[in-house]
Amino acid sequence: MKDPIRPPAITLISTALSASVLLSAAAVPAKAATYANVRYGYGVSYPADLLIAEPEADAGDGRSFHARQGAAKMLVWAQWKLDDDVLDQSPEGIAREAAWDCAGGRIVYRLVKPQLVAVSCITPKGMVIYQKTLISMDELTTVRFEYPYTERERWDHVVTRVAASLQQGKPAQ
Repeated sequence: MKDPIRPPAITLISTALSASVLLSAAAVPAKAATYANVRYGYGVSYPADLLIAEPEADAGDGRSFHARQGAAKMLVWAQWKLDDDVLDQSPEGIAREAAWDCAGGRIVYRLVKPQLVAVSCITPKGMVIYQKTLISMDELTTVRFEYPYTERERWDHVVTRVAASLQQGKPAQ
């Protein structure tokens, strides 16, 4: 028996429905988890289906995460602000230090405010580095991503969401 020929309108509708299903699946938000640091009182949400948490640092100041697929990594940590002539913990000093890891690469984003520093660059070796630091009177809280430029499509929107979720809190007493 000969296969019936589909009219072009049915093929078009079928293709549109398939594309719609694929787009809906891609739009499903990642499974969110939260890392809450007791010592410094900060927290950050991250996609647990994309990142695997490493054990918390021995100092209790933060944690590293690595990608389930690909070469991305995320680090989050806090430190006390020091009255120290050696370390420049001013917003401009924090921005310079964050850009130092760019090793002469191209800075694509730089925001320096009294309570916030964010720097993003592409290194000469093709790595994207994004670092955001929240500045309070006593504490610096930082989230940092590093991933190959070739993985930007997967990670750029993740970085935006995670960075927006970074919150300083009240340290444990």
